[in-house]
Amino acid sequence: MGLFTKLGRRTSSPQEWAQLWELLVPLGGQTTPDAVDRWSRWARALPAETLTVAAEQLAEAYALLDTEQHGRALAVEPFTGLDRPFARMRFLRVLDRVILAGPDAVQKVADAPELVRGYDTVHLLDPEQSLGSTAPALVHLSRLLDEARVLGGQSAPTVGELPQPEETEALRAMMQLEHGSASGGWGSSRRWPTLRSAKASRRTRFSIEDPEIAWIDVDASILCEDESGDAPADHVHDESCWTGAGRAATLEVYTALGGAAGAQHELCHRQVGVEVVSAEDATADGGAPDVDEALPMVLVELVLTDAELAVVDPPARVALLVRRSAERLARTALPWSASNRTALVGLAAGQAA
Repeated sequence: MGLFTKLGRRTSSPQEWAQLWELLVPLGGQTTPDAVDRWSRWARALPAETLTVAAEQLAEAYALLDTEQHGRALAVEPFTGLDRPFARMRFLRVLDRVILAGPDAVQKVADAPELVRGYDTVHLLDPEQSLGSTAPALVHLSRLLDEARVLGGQSAPTVGELPQPEETEALRAMMQLEHGSASGGWGSSRRWPTLRSAKASRRTRFSIEDPEIAWIDVDASILCEDESGDAPADHVHDESCWTGAGRAATLEVYTALGGAAGAQHELCHRQVGVEVVSAEDATADGGAPDVDEALPMVLVELVLTDAELAVVDPPARVALLVRRSAERLARTALPWSASNRTALVGLAAGQAA
C-alpha cells in the first residue's frame, strides 16, 4: 500500500499506531539535520515492512491534521484565504511537532484545531535556507521507504525508485498532500472546503505560492536518468550528476535575480521552470513557453547540444546550466524588471552572481 493511499481516510486511532511511535522515538522530538541523519542511519536497518506500516500511519496522522481548520488556526502566515500565499512547508513542520509529541497530542489537536497554536514555534524560511534541510518528517520517511524497497530487492533499482534530493521529495510530498486535500477526492470537502470550491486555476496558484519554495527551478533530472539508468542503489543525486547540478544552478540563478524579493513580484508570483533536455527529448515546437498572464506557471525548455551533454566536471556542469538557463530566460517573453534582465545578461556572459 502506497505512502499516501490513506490520506483523507481514517482507519484507526493514533493510540493504535505502534509502529509509527516506535520509529519516531529515536528522533527525540527533533527534526534538525543532525537528528534526522542519526535517525535515518538507525532506521535504514529496519525491515521494509516496518517502514511501510509506519509510513501509512504517518499518512493517517497528516490526514487528521492537514485541514483548513488547522491552517486557519495558525492565522496570518500559513493561511488566511485564497488571496494569500499558503506557507505549506512551514505548516507541515508545525504539524510534525504535533506528531512528534505523540498520540495524545495528535488526537487532541485533531479534535480541537485551535490547539495547534501551541506547537507554532517554526520560523518561515527563505528558500535558499529551506531547500533540503527542513523537509517534513513525511519526506524523510518516504525516502527511507524507497531505499528499503530497493535495497531489499522488492523493486528494481531504477532511478525513479531511488531516494531523490530532499527538495524534490519535499515538493512531491507537498503536492500529493494538497491533491488529497483539494482535488475533490473522498473527504476533501471536510478537510479543505475553500479549496474544493475554488476554480482549478486558483487551486493551482495556491499550490505554488509557498514563500519557502524558490519561484524558479532548473530541472535537469531527465539527463540524470539518461546517464544513470543502471545506477547502484546507493546512487546520490549530488552535483556530480545533472539533477544535483540543476539544483545548484537553481540557487545561483535565484540568488542573482534577487531571491524571494526579486523577480517574483514583477512576475506576479509565477513559478518559472526551466526543463533541461537533450536534442532527442526536445519537443517539436522547440519548447516555446506559454506566458499567458492567466497562467501561474511558465515552463521553458532548454536544449543542450551533444558537446554540452558530454561535460562531466561537476562545477563545469553547474556553470553551463547557469549560463544557458540565463540566456534562455532572457529570450523568454516574461515581464523582467531592468535589474532582473541585467542579471540574466550577466549570467549568460559567464559573470558570477
